[in-house]
Amino acid sequence: MTRVNYGDAASRFGLQGGFSTQQGTVIPYLGVRYVLGSAGGWAALEPDYTGQFAVNRALASSAGQPYPPKSPVMDEITYQGAAWPTFSVPQIVTTALPSWAGPVAGTAGTQCTAFGALNPAGIAGLPGFASAYAKEVAADYADQSTHYYQVNWEPELPCASAAHRRSSVQYYQLVYAAIHQADPKAAVAGPPCSPACGFHANEQSVVCGTRPLSRRPINASLCRVAAGDQRAGEQRTQMMQMAAAASGHSIPFIGTEHGLPSGQIGELDEALGNVRTTIILLGEGFKFDFAFYVADFWI
Repeated sequence: MTRVNYGDAASRFGLQGGFSTQQGTVIPYLGVRYVLGSAGGWAALEPDYTGQFAVNRALASSAGQPYPPKSPVMDEITYQGAAWPTFSVPQIVTTALPSWAGPVAGTAGTQCTAFGALNPAGIAGLPGFASAYAKEVAADYADQSTHYYQVNWEPELPCASAAHRRSSVQYYQLVYAAIHQADPKAAVAGPPCSPACGFHANEQSVVCGTRPLSRRPINASLCRVAAGDQRAGEQRTQMMQMAAAASGHSIPFIGTEHGLPSGQIGELDEALGNVRTTIILLGEGFKFDFAFYVADFWI
């Protein structure tokens, strides 16, 4: 079976996670090129103190080893005897913070209890981590034409409280310049626009914020989008128009998560629905799109 590498600029399909060595060559078999960064985010890379990532990176480099370690199912894949390059979308913060960085009392969610607003140590430490991580991405993925950084993750209930949603833009204020200074190929992506679908605006600090689409500026609007119905399609179009109006030019969008309830509709219909959703989004101008999950049979 022939699989062509079109490079990151012309590749369109990604999977959000769940990869295992037991699956064998599932990534090339499905034609997947984009994957979320295998290293995890800030909580995984600096669990103990600020600056920990840079220290560990330097120690590994002096020993001639990669850091973060490469994943055999995401970073070092072969297919029919040849390398299968994947394109990483690094995550700055996932649904947890390092314990020393937060969350501030009253801002954590009921589901993601380690995620919320940053405390003073977190405010001071996040820019340095973002800079060190962006330097690593720029060096380790030098062949990618663009590095899309996912800064925030589901800043809405139940993963965070309303109090955190109001302060979520602070994450971008802290990391935007640091990432761009460290990585000339960087594109900083905004937060997910709904709890079910991670549609992101990116660049020029235009981000989806905390409320359903309304007449409010886009940086105060949570773009509630659920793939598959006419109302959601209209909202996607409105969301893109709002981003362009706020920035003065067209804003690229990427889709970082959508899925269907395979436990209810069956795996075949789930697969067909995911493919159709991706095709629709690409037709509307999205750069690339992630399906969730490599197997979400429990939903």
